[in-house]
Amino acid sequence: MVAVKILSPNLIDTINIDLSILKDFKLIIKKMLVIEQKFDIDSFLLEIREMLTRELDLRIEAVNMRRFEDNFKNVKCCSA
Repeated sequence: MVAVKILSPNLIDTINIDLSILKDFKLIIKKMLVIEQKFDIDSFLLEIREMLTRELDLRIEAVNMRRFEDNFKNVKCCSA
Protein backbone atom coordinates (compact mmCIF):
# COMPACT_ATOMS: atom_id res chain seq x y z
CA MET A 1 0.00 0.00 0.00
CA VAL A 2 1.29 3.44 -0.90
CA ALA A 3 0.01 6.89 -0.02
CA VAL A 4 0.82 9.90 -2.16
CA LYS A 5 0.22 13.51 -1.21
CA ILE A 6 0.11 15.87 -4.16
CA LEU A 7 0.17 19.59 -3.56
CA SER A 8 -1.43 21.84 -6.13
CA PRO A 9 0.37 25.01 -7.13
CA ASN A 10 -0.71 28.04 -5.09
CA LEU A 11 -2.74 25.87 -2.73
CA ILE A 12 -1.70 27.86 0.34
CA ASP A 13 -2.81 31.08 -1.39
CA THR A 14 -6.17 29.53 -2.28
CA ILE A 15 -6.71 28.33 1.29
CA ASN A 16 -5.82 31.76 2.69
CA ILE A 17 -8.25 33.46 0.30
CA ASP A 18 -11.01 31.01 1.21
CA LEU A 19 -10.42 31.53 4.92
CA SER A 20 -10.42 35.30 4.47
CA ILE A 21 -13.76 35.07 2.70
CA LEU A 22 -15.15 32.96 5.55
CA LYS A 23 -13.87 35.52 8.04
CA ASP A 24 -15.58 38.33 6.10
CA PHE A 25 -18.85 36.42 6.21
CA LYS A 26 -18.58 35.13 9.77
CA LEU A 27 -21.56 37.09 11.10
CA ILE A 28 -23.77 35.84 8.29
CA ILE A 29 -22.50 32.29 8.81
CA LYS A 30 -23.29 32.46 12.53
CA LYS A 31 -26.83 33.65 11.82
CA MET A 32 -27.44 31.12 9.05
CA LEU A 33 -26.19 28.20 11.11
CA VAL A 34 -27.79 29.47 14.31
CA ILE A 35 -24.49 29.15 16.12
CA GLU A 36 -24.56 29.97 19.80
CA GLN A 37 -22.94 33.19 20.98
CA LYS A 38 -20.45 31.11 22.98
CA PHE A 39 -18.96 29.74 19.76
CA ASP A 40 -15.76 31.62 18.92
CA ILE A 41 -15.68 31.59 15.14
CA ASP A 42 -12.37 33.50 15.06
CA SER A 43 -10.66 30.78 17.08
CA PHE A 44 -12.30 28.15 14.89
CA LEU A 45 -11.01 29.77 11.68
CA LEU A 46 -7.54 30.16 13.19
CA GLU A 47 -7.52 26.49 14.16
CA ILE A 48 -8.58 25.49 10.63
CA ARG A 49 -5.82 27.68 9.14
CA GLU A 50 -3.18 26.15 11.44
CA MET A 51 -4.39 22.61 10.79
CA LEU A 52 -4.36 23.05 7.00
CA THR A 53 -0.92 24.66 7.14
CA ARG A 54 0.42 21.66 9.10
CA GLU A 55 -1.21 19.24 6.66
CA LEU A 56 0.53 20.92 3.73
CA ASP A 57 3.97 21.03 5.36
CA LEU A 58 5.76 18.01 3.90
CA ARG A 59 8.50 18.27 6.53
CA ILE A 60 5.91 17.48 9.20
CA GLU A 61 4.59 14.69 6.98
CA ALA A 62 8.10 13.17 6.80
CA VAL A 63 8.44 13.28 10.60
CA ASN A 64 5.04 11.59 10.96
CA MET A 65 6.01 8.87 8.48
CA ARG A 66 9.20 8.15 10.44
CA ARG A 67 7.24 8.10 13.71
CA PHE A 68 4.70 5.69 12.19
CA GLU A 69 7.49 3.45 10.94
CA ASP A 70 9.15 3.43 14.38
CA ASN A 71 5.87 2.76 16.19
CA PHE A 72 4.93 -0.16 13.93
CA LYS A 73 8.29 -1.63 12.96
CA ASN A 74 7.48 -4.89 14.77
CA VAL A 75 3.96 -5.23 13.39
CA LYS A 76 3.99 -7.54 10.39
CA CYS A 77 1.07 -5.95 8.52
CA CYS A 78 2.44 -2.40 8.89
CA SER A 79 6.14 -2.73 8.17
CA ALA A 80 7.81 -0.89 5.32
